[in-house]
Amino acid sequence: MNHSDCITQEETTRSILKFFLQAPEQVESFVGIARWRLLEEEVKCSVKRTEEGLQWLVTKGFLLPATVGSRPVYKLNPEKLEEAKRLVGAGEEEGTGEGAQ
Repeated sequence: MNHSDCITQEETTRSILKFFLQAPEQVESFVGIARWRLLEEEVKCSVKRTEEGLQWLVTKGFLLPATVGSRPVYKLNPEKLEEAKRLVGAGEEEGTGEGAQ
């Protein structure tokens, strides 16, 4: 995964500074900072990729969007079942598991 796609150096710098501003007495090592930064970046990237994947699947008709209360939800489009199986199978054959990419 290319982290530069998900978070800029400026965002990283501001995030580190914000951490220390929220706890001015905090003392943290480079490794400690790197650990929580990595986790933060992974979560941000995962959310972004999930959103992109859902948008792609909805646009291509594989998933049908709906709303339950105020929450958006998704369900498999039964008319695309066989095509979805082929798409997932193609991704597994390539060894990526990411047939939608």
